[in-house]
Amino acid sequence: MESAEQLGRKASYLSPKECEQLRDLWVDKIKSEQKNRQAQHNCNIEVLTEKEREILAELRSRGNVSREAVRESLRRGIWLGFLLIFSSAGEFFFAYWTISFFSLGQIVTLLVSTTFLIVCLEGMDQYLTAFRKQYPGAEDRMFLVLGCIGFVLIIVLILVSAEIRESLQETLSAIGAGDSLESTLGAADRFYSTKGRTYLFLMATLALSFTLVGGMSYHLAKNRILFSSSSLRLYRALDQARAGIQLETQYATAEQGRVETFKAEFEAGLVNEKADQARAEKAARGEPLGDNTSDQAPEPANARENRRNNPNWALIAAFPVTLLLIAFLLFVLFTGRARASDTIIFLDISGSTRATDYKGAETEFDKNLRGIETYLRSHAAPGDSIRVLGLTESSFSKPFMISEAVIPKKKGRFGEVIARARLDLVKNLQGQDLQASAPATDIFGAVSLANILFMGTGANTEKRLLFFSDMRQCTHELNLEGAGEIDVDRAISRVKAMGLIPELTGVSVWCLGVHSSGRSSSYWLSLKNFWIKYFAEARAKVVNYSMERRWQR
Repeated sequence: MESAEQLGRKASYLSPKECEQLRDLWVDKIKSEQKNRQAQHNCNIEVLTEKEREILAELRSRGNVSREAVRESLRRGIWLGFLLIFSSAGEFFFAYWTISFFSLGQIVTLLVSTTFLIVCLEGMDQYLTAFRKQYPGAEDRMFLVLGCIGFVLIIVLILVSAEIRESLQETLSAIGAGDSLESTLGAADRFYSTKGRTYLFLMATLALSFTLVGGMSYHLAKNRILFSSSSLRLYRALDQARAGIQLETQYATAEQGRVETFKAEFEAGLVNEKADQARAEKAARGEPLGDNTSDQAPEPANARENRRNNPNWALIAAFPVTLLLIAFLLFVLFTGRARASDTIIFLDISGSTRATDYKGAETEFDKNLRGIETYLRSHAAPGDSIRVLGLTESSFSKPFMISEAVIPKKKGRFGEVIARARLDLVKNLQGQDLQASAPATDIFGAVSLANILFMGTGANTEKRLLFFSDMRQCTHELNLEGAGEIDVDRAISRVKAMGLIPELTGVSVWCLGVHSSGRSSSYWLSLKNFWIKYFAEARAKVVNYSMERRWQR
């Protein structure tokens, strides 16, 4: 559609009478359109006004709560939602833990636990809703009573938990002590036999606490969030209706001035076209036109400053979301990175470990045996594969498997599962008639045997190689026991030439109980340097090389 100015420019070529007729024709057309549009705007205003009245009536029926009060109620509902999340998670896991003992299968247990949670929350919500409808004036007292009950339950829960913790103190301390696995199992058995009623009372109190807190949180959060959300939607609809009324009123007002605006623009078009014709005639005659340059409308001075002061809020809002996503991915990637271990322990049963201490009361062999028992009691972790072998004169050709077991991954409620597995290993070790009777010590053969055993170990499993030995290699390949002081470089070259250094990449080595009985300090240090270099050539990591038998990372 042509503008009024364009019509005026075209009319400049007509006679004055024709120009006036054209203008009047368009004025009549605009008046007709103005009348129709005015009627449409008035109709829209009436519809929006009716909608405004309906929304106001609905808000009055809801108590005419202010917008700020509704927002405050929504914020409280959201906080109650967080409380609901924690209490619901507690009740779900409590139900799952309880139902899992029926061995229904993981999927069925999850479904039953979820159903239990939904029934508890909805049942509590239905009860509270019915109570508030039946006794509308007593809801404050009802919540006060339920709050007092919850407070009492918390006190009872603390007292009962204290009693159970007292009965479990011996069990819990036994798990970390490393030398009382028997008491761990005994305490667990006594707890189940003598404390069963207390335990059941604790579980019932805990379940009731979860149900009360979760049900009240669910009921209040549900009502507050639903009420506040619908009220805020009403307020938004009210704002839209009022904005629509204001906009339609502005349109209706603008329609009233269309005729005058058209006439002004039409006349401007006539004048501008005649001025252009006059300039064209001057140009044809070669007369100067004068300054007729028109500068482009400059950009407002503060436009660039406004762009600088109005950052991209979408990018700014996306930044914390991105951080949360990165944190979640890191949590998923690094959860469960704690690895089980494949542990091979060699107990030296050669004659050199019959050396006694200063008092002559205990041999090095006895100390090594006790050191292995301490490791099994204290450091055998869930999922660990543990093998205890004898270090003899033929460690590779005639392996002597003393004890072997895989620690279960489940600890048990009180640690009794892992305690029983550790104790079985210790009893198996104690039940064998072990003596320091081997005529020689084949450490090279033991290392080669460990290398073969480690080949079946998974890539994510830690490999541990522990020697409880004096580390005095004594075979026909190399005799380190007879030397006064070891020539480390020469000995390593000889071992390399015989191909006695296997590949132990990823293996951590502990050499414990390396006693110095009958030897000088220079010999002990040269022996240590030899094995440090030997395992470095094998690409293993020597974590500890010590006379002591305390295992540490």
